[in-house]
Formats: sequence, C-alpha cells, structure tokens
Amino acid sequence: MARTVGLLSLAVILFFTAAVSPLEAAEPVRERFEANDFESRLFLDWLYQDVGPDDEVIFSASSHGSAEKELIEKVLGQIESEAHHRGEDLSDRARSEVSALRQELTVLAEENASGRDSRWRELYRRCCTLRRLGRLAETIEQAPRWIYTTHYVLGGSHYAYTEDVTDAQLVEDYGRCDGGELFEATIGEDGTVQSRSLVKTDTGTLRDPDVDWDASKIVFSMRKSFTDDDFHLYEYSLSDGRLTQLTFGDGLADVEPCYLPSGEILFGSTRARAITDCWKTEVSNLFALSADRQKITRKSFDQVTVNYPTVTPDGRVLYTRWDYNDRGHIYPQGLFVMNTDGTGQTAFYGNNSYFPTTILHARAIPDQSGNVLAIASGHHTRQKGKLLLIDRSGGTEENTGCRLIAPVRETPAEQIDVWGQEGEQFQYPYPIDDHNFIVAYLPEGCRPKQPVGEYYDSKFGIYWFDAEGRRELLLWDPEVNAAQPVPLQARTKPTIRPSTVDESVTVGRYYVQDVYSGPRLEGVERGTIKALRVVALQFRPAWIMNNRNSGPAGAALVSTPVGCDNTTWDVKHVLGEVPVEEDGSAYFEVPAQTPVYFQLLDEKGDMVQTMRSWSTLQPNEFFGCVGCHESKFDTAANQETLAKGNTLALQKPPVPMKPIFTPPEGIAQNWGFSFTRDIQPILDRHCVACHSGQGDSDEENVPFSLTAEDHFRPEEGTSHYL
Repeated sequence: MARTVGLLSLAVILFFTAAVSPLEAAEPVRERFEANDFESRLFLDWLYQDVGPDDEVIFSASSHGSAEKELIEKVLGQIESEAHHRGEDLSDRARSEVSALRQELTVLAEENASGRDSRWRELYRRCCTLRRLGRLAETIEQAPRWIYTTHYVLGGSHYAYTEDVTDAQLVEDYGRCDGGELFEATIGEDGTVQSRSLVKTDTGTLRDPDVDWDASKIVFSMRKSFTDDDFHLYEYSLSDGRLTQLTFGDGLADVEPCYLPSGEILFGSTRARAITDCWKTEVSNLFALSADRQKITRKSFDQVTVNYPTVTPDGRVLYTRWDYNDRGHIYPQGLFVMNTDGTGQTAFYGNNSYFPTTILHARAIPDQSGNVLAIASGHHTRQKGKLLLIDRSGGTEENTGCRLIAPVRETPAEQIDVWGQEGEQFQYPYPIDDHNFIVAYLPEGCRPKQPVGEYYDSKFGIYWFDAEGRRELLLWDPEVNAAQPVPLQARTKPTIRPSTVDESVTVGRYYVQDVYSGPRLEGVERGTIKALRVVALQFRPAWIMNNRNSGPAGAALVSTPVGCDNTTWDVKHVLGEVPVEEDGSAYFEVPAQTPVYFQLLDEKGDMVQTMRSWSTLQPNEFFGCVGCHESKFDTAANQETLAKGNTLALQKPPVPMKPIFTPPEGIAQNWGFSFTRDIQPILDRHCVACHSGQGDSDEENVPFSLTAEDHFRPEEGTSHYL
C-alpha cells in the first residue's frame, strides 16, 4: 500500500509548539524540534543548513523577529541566486511567489512580531518549499522514480565484513539487526515523495539493489534469517510482483549484484573460499551469473575482498579492491576497472596511495567525462564516510585527482586508518548528472561505541545533493536507515566489447614494452635488467594459527602465516623467469586465472625491483603495459626503438617461462616449495653429519641440530603465536 513520505503542498502548515517556555527557548534548535516524522525532520534539516544545529534564537520567545527576518531574506535570495547558478531564470510563477513572500515578510517585520509567532515558521517553511522545488526540478524531470532499501549500516570492525555466512570460522555480530525492505519511490512535481514496499523481511535483511537496463526487473541480495539462511540473489519483476531466487547454497554469501549489458549478473561471493589474511573472516571475489541463469563463472582471483561492482558508461566494471601483497593491510583499498568478461583488470585510482584510505560505493558520472562519484572512507570502519569526486585528469594517486565535495573544499592527503568517520556521514551516492546527486546522508553523524560498533543518534535518510553542498531531504524513517538509492528507469546499454576469453586455453600473455619506463626504475641504467621473474600467489581458505606483521602502513595480525614475524602474507610460487630484451621489452605466457606479480632481475639474478600488487589474466587474454608503474596516461618513452618497428620481444612468439627448479615426479610445477620435501634432504646429505645437535656434555659449542626431528611443532596448550 502506498504511503506518503513527504507532504509539502504550500497549504500545509507545520506546527511544532503552540508556545515556548523560557527554558525551552534556551535549548538548541535540534532539542526544541524533535523530529519523529518526515515533515518535522525536513523542517529541522532546513534549519540545520541555514542556521546550524545549535542555534538558540530562531523561533524562540527570546527573539524579537530580526533573526527570523534575516533568515527568510537569506532563503529568498537563494531562490534567485540558485536559479542563476543553474543557468536559468525564475519562471513568472516563481517570481510572483517570491514577490508575495517578500510582501508577507515586510508585514511581519513592520508588526515587530516576536520569534514565537507561528507565522515566522510558516513563512520560512513556504520559502524553503519554493527553494526545494527549484533544486529538485532537474531530478524530477530526469529521474523521478527510484528504488531504495532500509537496513542496518553495513560493515563491522572492517568496511568489507558484511557477508557473515552461517558457517563462518569466526561469527561476530557487528551491529546487525533484523529487518530489511525494498521500496519504490516517486518524486512528485510538487516535491512530495511517495513510496511503496516491494519486498520485505522481518527476520533477516535485504541489500544491494540494481535495476535492469529496461527497468523491468530488480536484482538484490537477501537473507531471510541470520541463523538459518545466507545472502542469496533474488530478482523482482515489476510487472507482476514475482520474486525469483537466483542463487543457492548453504554457507555461501552472494552480495552486491549488478546487471551487465550482456544480460549476465556480476556479483560478489564467498564462493572464492578464502580467508582474510589478517583475520578469520571470509572474503568475496567477483562472479558472474549467466544470462540464462544456469551457470556461475568466477571473474576475479584476488587476495581479499572485492566490493561494489558497477558498470561505467563505456561498458567497463568499476569496483573496490582490497590490496596488500608485500605491503601494509590498511591503506590500499583503491578502485579497479575491468571488462565485463573479466579481462583488462587494472588499477583505476589509488593503488599506490595512503589516501583515500578506502574508496567505496563508486559510480561513474553518466556524462562520458570519466569522472566518478564515491565515498572516501577508512579501513576499520563501516561503509560510510565523505563524498568524493574523482577526476583522473589531475592524477591517479593520493589526492592528485580527487577532491572532497558537498561542499568543495581542500582535500589533504592524510594517512589515517579510520579516516572520515567524524561529523556528517555519506553512503551510496548515485550521480544523475555532474551536478545532481542522490545519496544516503546522516547530518548528525555518529559516535563510537566500545568495544566495537557505533551509536547513531538518528538514521540515514535519502537526500538530493549538489557538489556545493546544497541538499534536500527526500526520504527518512526515524526507526531504520534508508540506503542504496537507484533510479528506476530504462538506460541505454553501453557497447558490449567482444570477449576474447577462450575457456579451452589455459594461458594468457603479458607484454611489457619497456621495463625502464616509469618512476619505479628511475635511475636504473639501461641494460641492467636481464630477466623478469613471475611469482604466483596462493590464498588460503582457513585460519592456521597466527603471528604479526608491522611497518609504516600499520601493524596487523597474520592469520595465514608462512613464516615468522614480518614475513609475507601469502604462499608464493616462483613459476619461472623470462628474458628481458636489450630494448627493455618482454613477451611471455603465464597460467590463466592465476594471480601473479613480477620481479626484475640483474645479471646475477638479484632483484632490482618488485611489484607490490598482482595481476590476473583470463584464458587467452593478452595484456600489455608501457613499463613498470608508469602513469595510466603515459606513452612509451623508448620512441627510438618504436620508430624502427616492433620491439624485440614482439618480433617472436611469447617466451615460455624457464622454471627455477624441477619438481619431483608427480608434483605439479606450481605446487611450491616444501621444507620437508625439498630442503630437508639437502641438509640430510650435507649438514646433519655435524649438525646433529649431539655432543659430549662438557663439549662447548655443540653444533645446533638440522635434523628433521627438530622441526617446530606447537604442543597442545601452548601459545598459538609462531
């Protein structure tokens, strides 16, 4: 059944208090006007914008009307100035209404009406309503219908911990609460908003809606119970209200779906069966559900969680990737892009940065500029933060190509774990164009609650915003957070890039044009690099004891240790080496669907530089780069070589990798090293004759033992730290 969320016709009079006592007059605005319904909250939010949350004069018995007059004059001036800012003139009707409102203001001022006179409030409300209609005009014209969800604020001790599967190795309640609902909302020409419920669960929660290209269906994630169900994908048909479950499986969580132009649905899932390197929590990678809904294919093979995929106007997928191979775990949560078939996975913004700590909920602005609207957030936080505009024409790292908006302000590059969690909070921005945004917003912010969690004085509402920070409340419920707004309208499909993936092929090919190109080899003499080493990463599925890592990027527990303190996060397999040509080029094959990184070696086999990230190829994919960590906008530096034709590496087929050792019979090349299997026999042959750990009791400096019997084994009841 439809329900009216906002009643803003010019005939409605908001009445908050018939009289205000002297005691009440000394209270701030937010205390004197408790918002328990939408109309009260809307009025309160206008006051927040125009006079601040702690004003002690407006509409009180202590006011003689001068402050109210100044406030209303300010709003009337904004009506005219904001129209000019939008590049338009006031309509004859609006101009007439402004004139009439000014006349009423003059009458009140001449009467010396006190601030407690309800006519001040009513006049202010009518002025704000007229201002609201001007602000919302373009949105009402372009995107009047929306869907949104209501649920608790997602995240936990870490922004990515949202899946919470029923068979988790570590079950933690990060402030989740029962109840979730999917709504359809419509903004009327008079600025009122009406909504109706589409799907509801009282015992679980519902999240992550996306609208199909023809606006006939909605896909979302839902769990019907926190004890007996997991997140699965569902599809809702708007024509007949039919609800269809799309994915299944106990102990699996499928979240954050989005429709691809091909008809597939891309989503995050714990089907990756891996654990976070620094905690006992499951992670999600990207998977795709086929257009006929019969097959699920894995698209990313990443270290930890991949978040919030969305389709850009050019037909690629933008998403957040948590990335900490051979570096700290806190800061690299930047943006990546890929083609819809999983090829072309590459950094988009912030992969080599401390700031922003995390970039969340990113959506490309639909004007083909390449700019992105996102949330700048922290690491050990929930999914909320500040509103961020990314323009890569200024750069792709730190604060070079991004700025805080609403309002536009200085954006320093700061190294802070829980960045952006103080003051007002934003979530899930959706850009209608380059100056009209719909976003979930909490003006009061929230307070930390120990040991884990946050306390919310109010609930997130859905707002209209522009980059300067002007805003209008659209939807708000005092009992539950409103989130994840998405326009309910047909969209033009981006051009679908023909897929190069061939599942019958087991390899992909990398091409490096010139390893010396880029800042990471600055100062290295040309000719120094003789080979490129390929190292594969293997991510573990379970907690296996723990130790700790620490460094400039913070300290962390390591839940998948491969050695003593401050060693690598993951198991690594040296797949082999390939030659680097005299002109700096290399062309080689690697196993497909395998995360790998590269090291550059000199003539002695010593490492000159290493890659602190990873790359993954799909079967039959070709991926090329200019150099090592060069800017995404750089062209080849070695123009002299290119002028002569292809580089030396491209003048012959891709080079197979030369393995650094031959594994025992029956052991696959990528099995990796085993100390017991590969190293202990060497010690037995050459070392243990002396290093037996045995000797006369009075003998000094008994050689330490290198026998197999002395390998460390923790005894039951001892510390689980290595």
